[in-house]
Amino acid sequence: MREEDELLAELEELEQEELNKKMTDIRLPNVPSSSLPAQPVRTPGPAGTAPRPRAAPSRRAGGEDEDIKHLAAWAS
Repeated sequence: MREEDELLAELEELEQEELNKKMTDIRLPNVPSSSLPAQPVRTPGPAGTAPRPRAAPSRRAGGEDEDIKHLAAWAS
């Protein structure tokens, strides 16, 4: 049994050496070497992302109407 363990250990070592050799032969893909801009450039979004018009004023009475106006202004 001891001899079998030694053979398995030797086989594992040989397989690891082969794997290491294959890993050192791997080449990285070609990528552009230009650097990225300091800040991303803002580009206009797709046609469907234009600002939405403000909602029509609510006809509710009191401070609730004012809250809805603030919320609508914030959302647009």
